Amino acid sequence: MSVIYFRRIVLCFLGIGLIVVFSACNRQDADTSVKQAQEVPKSDTGEGEEVPPNHSAMEQNLKIRLLSDRIIKDSLNAELYFTRGNAYLQEGRTEYAVGDFIKAIKLDSLQSSYYLAAAEIYFKSQQLPPAIRIMERAIRNIPAESLQLHLELGKYYFFVGKNKEASKEINFVLAEDANIAEAYFWKGMIARDEGKTKEAITNMKKSLQLESEAYNPNMILGQILAEEGSEESVKYFDKAAKIDPLSIEAVYAKALFLQEKGQEEEALKAYAQIMSISPQFQDAHYNTGYIYFKKGEYERAKKSFYAAIRVSPAFAKAYYMRGYCDEKLGDKAAAKTDYELALKFDPELKLAKEGLERLETNKVD
Repeated sequence: MSVIYFRRIVLCFLGIGLIVVFSACNRQDADTSVKQAQEVPKSDTGEGEEVPPNHSAMEQNLKIRLLSDRIIKDSLNAELYFTRGNAYLQEGRTEYAVGDFIKAIKLDSLQSSYYLAAAEIYFKSQQLPPAIRIMERAIRNIPAESLQLHLELGKYYFFVGKNKEASKEINFVLAEDANIAEAYFWKGMIARDEGKTKEAITNMKKSLQLESEAYNPNMILGQILAEEGSEESVKYFDKAAKIDPLSIEAVYAKALFLQEKGQEEEALKAYAQIMSISPQFQDAHYNTGYIYFKKGEYERAKKSFYAAIRVSPAFAKAYYMRGYCDEKLGDKAAAKTDYELALKFDPELKLAKEGLERLETNKVD
């Protein structure tokens, strides 16, 4: 029996820098090709049924055709390739977009926007090595033009575990301009990754002094403070949830902290808030049931575990806990069924094996 923790990678994109934060840093080092373009999906309406025209897509296709005609006549115009690349990007045709951005760089290697656009595509598809190579080339060609280039490269270095190189880039940015909130954020992320908690907290707070409405530093600072057992974490989780009212992550982190601190009624309110946003969030149902189980409210707990199972029919621990509720309520036959179901979905679940042993000791069929 344990609280189910939120392990999902969180992608938060803010501004041109595309800040990306992982709740548990999962650094990718793949060097595969950019994903194939997402073609406009075909209609699934019945045969012969008239499909309304997609005027936006038609206009975009016309724009691309017109740009292509201009490129044929003016094939050395870098800005035309860059503009068409953005048009492809709006359609989700990323392989064409990155091709045009790279072509633009070859024709005019002094435009930072070209490098940023190309690297962003690789970064969003979690292909860090080519993104890094593009940004390194940008800085070699235009070292003093854009602090954003150094900031992006520092971020990319962080995600491949090169903290020394990341720090160099971030510190360069702050030396040039000490009022860039995003730079303090990444400085804090590096410090957190290296176990320098106080330094991480200091830099996250500096970031928020400069940009208080930024989701990421509020969320990460809340996580750091929660790990330290500080009640102050709730303030930052609440702020993150206010910035993004649909953020399950922020409310769930708050709920877990409250539950760990024994503030169960407040935790239940937070879980209820999560379920109002996303009724399919299985862990909110499970943890709600767990709280009721600890309080001895077994019938209420069973309903929550049942809800978790309805959302995720292979949720082994939820079957175990529902069975444990039945065992506490004296329905040992139902308990046995659920313990067996738990083992069906997780044959190594020790708790379910122990549950069956308890029932066997009491000679339950």
